[in-house]
Amino acid sequence: MLHAPSLDGGLGFCHEALLDLLPAGYHGPLVIALDTSVLLDLQQHGNQLLNGETPDVEDRYRKELEGLGGLIDLWLIRDIRFVLTPRVLSDGERITSRQIDRREAAMDALTTALVFQRGTWRDLELPPHALVPIGEETGLSHGADRDLVLEAQSFGAHVFLTRDRALARKVRLNGPALSVLTPSILWDELVIAGVTHLSGGICQSGNCPYDGWPFVAPDMGRWGPFMSIFD
Repeated sequence: MLHAPSLDGGLGFCHEALLDLLPAGYHGPLVIALDTSVLLDLQQHGNQLLNGETPDVEDRYRKELEGLGGLIDLWLIRDIRFVLTPRVLSDGERITSRQIDRREAAMDALTTALVFQRGTWRDLELPPHALVPIGEETGLSHGADRDLVLEAQSFGAHVFLTRDRALARKVRLNGPALSVLTPSILWDELVIAGVTHLSGGICQSGNCPYDGWPFVAPDMGRWGPFMSIFD
């Protein structure tokens, strides 16, 4: 159900237009699992990014934030579904109970943003309390990074979004396809594919559910819960 096209979700994406990101024959939302670092970026800089402002940070970090800002802006109209997996709650050294509470609140907010629809996935609960790995990862040492990647794969995410370039290089996965990308790289791939708010990323074939899509704008009821995670 998480991957089902929905009028309330807005215009989705097709494999034929995004060959490296989506599984063969796929038509639906782009599902992105967030690394803890990206969640923290959203909480700290989300309002600035949504307003088109660039935070005053070093150049490499700024590039990643600009990519994340592009994804947020695209999410306003297109069917992108951000998810957090359970391991995010305990990721980090000497994490405090206050940090855990904030992450739980963000997880609840994203869940609410996803289940704003009352049609095709009324009973969907996100995320599950435990995710059983359905693939294997051999490039990372045991720890939070590896757990997060395997949870994203188990969840059926198309992309695990991380600001950690070294993590993205080291990942060696088998099982269901999952791209491990930084925000700037994912944003560049979408731009190269011609994805905009109103077009691109769809195949427009005869069996495409988005052929003749009656309207582009999604149900704006999801905006509030998602933006509530911003500081």
